[in-house]
Amino acid sequence: MNATFCVHDGAEAFHAEIEIINAERYAFVEPGILGEEVPRSVTNTTLRYTDNRTAAGFKEDAFGRSISFEKGNYTIEYDAALKNKNFQFIFNALYNITLYLPQGYDVRNPLLGATGTGSVVSTVDSRYLTEELAAKNVTFTGGNGTIKVFWQNRAFADCRFYDDQQVFLLEVFGSIWLAVAAIFAVPYIMTRRRME
Repeated sequence: MNATFCVHDGAEAFHAEIEIINAERYAFVEPGILGEEVPRSVTNTTLRYTDNRTAAGFKEDAFGRSISFEKGNYTIEYDAALKNKNFQFIFNALYNITLYLPQGYDVRNPLLGATGTGSVVSTVDSRYLTEELAAKNVTFTGGNGTIKVFWQNRAFADCRFYDDQQVFLLEVFGSIWLAVAAIFAVPYIMTRRRME
């Protein structure tokens, strides 16, 4: 089964497309502090038949945390909030999970970002993805700089990503510390030479 997630521009929310097989209920959950399943608030929920992509009917529970429908194979689409540029998802089965980050966001600097076990990170030209999502009112900037993070056969995915401003701040912080180290290192080296 496949699950695809596209982070919206601004990194405050994401769009999800999740395939389910032989199911009659789906609960919207996210991992809690201890890895437990915690209900997730979602919007723009759509249920489609997997084979022909036509819309299917469903019933939401009283709090909008799960949906029920006639047993079958479906693709569920929805939008959900994203906190602190930290993506985490938990499934009750193994999925091929794909996460797309818009231009200006990255995961490859180990000081600022991280991806979970088994992830493969690459850059893609996602113009086709942009057109498809625009029809669903998902704001996503594609192009050659789009980052794709992929996990194969996983029940859990996590990714911490960052933006260009965080890279700039890291470079400034590093430069200041190098300058301070140089200021203190030069007198120390000169003093040692005099003593020799």
